[in-house]
Amino acid sequence: MFSRNRARAAEREAADAAKLQELQVKLDAANRLADRRHKESATWHRYFLAARDHSVELIARIDEQSEVIERMNRNYDRALRLGWQAPTEEDDQ
Repeated sequence: MFSRNRARAAEREAADAAKLQELQVKLDAANRLADRRHKESATWHRYFLAARDHSVELIARIDEQSEVIERMNRNYDRALRLGWQAPTEEDDQ
């Protein structure tokens, strides 16, 4: 009976060791997947930051161009008020 208990205990230990090994393999796979997802996430984050920075730059350029256009319109209106005649299509020919 003592040897049967010892044999059962050895079987349980072997089964536990096999289960532990199986769980370790699954854990390693999950860690590799998590690492890959983390790297992908970091890559997408860098892409997002680059796109955001580019958008900010484009908005600044649009603002600059809007200011130039507004200034040109003000100068044109002032010139008209001072008596300047805008060229016509006949003048271009």
